[in-house]
This record gives sequence, C-alpha cells and structure tokens, in this order.
Amino acid sequence: MKKQTFIQASAILILSVILTKVIGAVFRIPLANMLGGTGMGYYSIAYGLFTLILAFSSIGLPAAVAKVVSESAALGADPRRIGKISLILFGSLGAFFAALSLPLSLLFCNILSDSPKALPAVLMIIPSVIFCAVESVLRGYFEGLRDFTPTGISQVIEAAGKLIFGLWFCNLALSGQFFDFGIENGYDLYANAAAAAIFGVTVSSFLGMCFLIIRYAAPRKESVSMSIHITKSAEDLLYQKQNLICKNSLSKNVLSDKKTIIKALLAAAIPISLGALVTNLTSLADIATAVPLLGRAIADSGGRFDYIGLAPAETSAFIFGSFTGLAVTVFNLVPSFTNMFAKSILPPLAESFALGDTEGIKKHSENVIFTTALISIPAGIGIAAIAELILKFLFPARLLEVSVIIPSMGVLGIALIFTCISTSAFSILQAAGRADIPVKIVGAGVILKVLGNFLLIPIPELNITGAAVSTFLCYLFIVVVSLEAVFSVTKLKRKTIGAILFRVSFCGIFCGISALLMKNAASSYELLPQIFMSISAGGVMFLITGFLTGVLSKDVLKKMFE
Repeated sequence: MKKQTFIQASAILILSVILTKVIGAVFRIPLANMLGGTGMGYYSIAYGLFTLILAFSSIGLPAAVAKVVSESAALGADPRRIGKISLILFGSLGAFFAALSLPLSLLFCNILSDSPKALPAVLMIIPSVIFCAVESVLRGYFEGLRDFTPTGISQVIEAAGKLIFGLWFCNLALSGQFFDFGIENGYDLYANAAAAAIFGVTVSSFLGMCFLIIRYAAPRKESVSMSIHITKSAEDLLYQKQNLICKNSLSKNVLSDKKTIIKALLAAAIPISLGALVTNLTSLADIATAVPLLGRAIADSGGRFDYIGLAPAETSAFIFGSFTGLAVTVFNLVPSFTNMFAKSILPPLAESFALGDTEGIKKHSENVIFTTALISIPAGIGIAAIAELILKFLFPARLLEVSVIIPSMGVLGIALIFTCISTSAFSILQAAGRADIPVKIVGAGVILKVLGNFLLIPIPELNITGAAVSTFLCYLFIVVVSLEAVFSVTKLKRKTIGAILFRVSFCGIFCGISALLMKNAASSYELLPQIFMSISAGGVMFLITGFLTGVLSKDVLKKMFE
C-alpha cells in the first residue's frame, strides 16, 4: 500500500469533513430550530461534558497512536502489534472513564453548572466514551501508516448516524413518544428531547466504531509495505542522535517487548490527551461560569433583556444556549477543516524527527502553518464581516436567538484564526515529542479565559459577547506562545513564518473589507443573493491580492504538493 502524502491525506480528510459538515449542518441546524435556545442549552451542557471526558480518554489517542505507529514503521517493525496493544490498553481506559463520568455527571449538572435538567442528556452520552476510545485508537493506527481513508469513511458514517438517529429520536421525544423522564422529576419536554438527540450521537459513535473494527480485522498485507526504508547511514544517524531528536522514539530492539510498547504509548498519549483535555477546558469554562454570570448581567441590565420574554433564570439559559448552539456551531466549522492539516502532517513529521531529517522537519512545519493560515485567515475575517447574514441564513427559524449573539459571532470569527493556527503548532510539538508544551500553554490560556469571563460577562452591555472576547484573548495568547515554542523546537526562522502570516493576513483583510462593502451595497436584496454576492466579492479580492503578493504564486503552491 502506497503511503499518502500530506496533501493527499489532507484532501481525503477535508473531503470527509465537507461531507460530515454538510450532514452535520443538516443535523445541527434543524436540531437548533427544534430545540430552541433552552433545549440547545441542555444539549450543549451534555455535549460539553462529553467532550471534556472524551478529550482525556480518546481525543488525544489518534495522535499518540499515530506517532508511535509511524515511528515503529520507520524502524522496520510490525505496527500491527502496536495496534493490538493500543486497543486493549486504551479500550480499558475508555471503560474506566465512562464509569467515572457517572458520578461526575451528577456533580456537574446539579452543582457546577446549576443545570439539573441537563442530567438526562448527560447520562445518554456516557456509553459513547467507550465507543470513541476504541474508534480513536483504530483511527490513529491507520493514520500512523499514512492511510487516512478509514478515518474519513468512519467520520462520514458517524455523521450520517447522528443525523438519522439524532433527529429521529428528538422528534419522537418532542411528540411525547420517546425519553419521557416525567415532569414530576423536574424535567420538561426540551430536556427529554435534548436527551433523545444526544442518544442519537451515542448510536452514531457505535456505528463508526463497528466500521473501523471490521476494517482492522480484514486480512491485508501492510506491515512490510508501510515500513519506511532506512539506509545504513540514516539508521546510524537515528541511533546516534535519538535522545536529542525525539526522546520518545522506540528502539528497534525493544519493539517486541510489550511493557516497552505500553510505556511508549502512555508516554505519547498522556501529554497529548492532557493537551486535548486542557483545550476543552475553554468550553467547560463557559459551561461552568456563563449561566450564573449572565444572571448578574441580567440583574444589572435595567430591563435590557425583557424583549426575550422569559424569567431571569430562563433568560440566562436561553442566551447561553443561543451562544453555544448557534455561534459556537459556526465558530467550529473552520477549525474542523484546518485540523485535518494538523492530523495529516503528524505521521510524516514524527518520521522526520525520528530520522533527524532537519529539512523535512522545516518543510512539513512550514507547509502545515501556511496551509492552515491560507484557509483560516480569510474564512475567519469573512465570518466576522458578514456574521449577521450567516446566522440568519443558517437559523431562519431562530431569529430571536440570532439577535442575541450577532456581536459575539463577529468576535469569534477572528478568534477562530488563532484556534486553527495553534492546533497546527501543537501538532508540530507533538511530533517532536514535546506534547507537554501545549498542556502548559493551554493551561495558562484557560486561566486567562476564566478571568475574562468573570470580568466581561457580568457587564450588561457585553453579556455573552464577553465570553467571545475572553475566547479571543485566550487563543491569541496561545498562538503567540505556541509559535515561539515551535521556533525553538524546529529551528524555523521567525522571519519566514512571520512573512507567511503577514502576507496571508494582508489578503484576508482585503477579503473581509470587500465582503462587508458588498453586504452593505446589496442590503436591498434578499438574504441568499446578499450572502452569495458578499462571499463572491471577498473571494475574488482574496485571489487577486493573493496573486499580487505572491501568496498564491505557482512556486508556493507547487511546494505544498512536493
């Protein structure tokens, strides 16, 4: 089997993301229209706790397993043994964290987030922690062999399952035919519907896991063909500089030892998973603090939120649900694409670090940063420029919710740029065996995020926009510090990366200005033509400025495909 290049792997993953996001939009947008701000609040709390637990038990696992598998393949060993041990080890850990999440869910819903009605939804998603742990290990195994097709297919299967079962179960619950926890227990129709939709997510993760197990069990010849041929000189260089280049790399002489493999897997998985865990703490910070802080803003607003027509406590849940269900949904669209660049670059980068290939390290690092910036910068600025149009188009049945979060969507549009670039920087550090650095950086960023929430959300004029501003400040800090760490680890020149980011940002600003001007000029048109004209104007301007500044020159684009 021929290994997939960075661009080929990215193309496969991005295609799968396009399909999953289209399917996801068909799921998420009707779901938001069905549940409204209140129901989406319950759904978001459950999903937020799920992603926190999942971060430690499985989100970091694909990267960790891919790293160890790619290093073992580089040393000529059988990576399938790594896969088998990984399944047993991390499958057991997934079951442990699923059991641990049962008491945590009671504590979280009843005390920490002060949202007891979200408990049914939280309970419905716990089994998927086990499914996703197994799924993540198998994805990492195939990715380590530079075969990203199984990952892409499983993502599409999972998205389709979520669409079918999530909306079906939610609709049944809204009609009183499914997940009736009972009004006497303090639950309501929307709490039941949110739980039903979340159960659809659990079913979808089970389906994705089943596909990967079948694919893994299928007989094939890949252990030898996926290995990298190493010349004698390269092998000598590896063993001479192994401790300096990649302290977590495996020695060919110990690859058959089970204890050593487990130690190597945990050495890679723990810091990467901790990084994923800490990253998700930014979402947890909003879940844990936003509703009570919004209550303070509402109390001091002098009737600013009376137009919503709800009691103060319900108004807080409504605003938070609108923010997480609508604005954060749009915010996550672009990172879900650019994260595929970080995922696909990890195996070749890990191999380059293992072999001490300095030029390969620089080439792969520059490629992933440039490609990520090329997508995220114009997209983020464009979203900020026409946030109102995008929200009204995606959520036409929830215009009241849209009116609440338009300012925060504009801020999140810029914040997503830093989110995307920081993810690529983290991938470089993980490939270098320094996954501990992202943990420290994001930990400091989360502290900044929490402080920002406490300072900004209680201000009535800002309210939920304060959460968006604190997210912006958090990821601005993270991307600056993480890039500094990348420069230190890879010996990339600050001037080179700075020039890349400056030129793409220059083109992106003109893209945003053009989209905004077109939006104002076309204000008399219907919503759909207005959006089309604004996006077209921004896209054309980005292409023009990109060619003029050399960002989209033939030589630059050719380098990406090498």
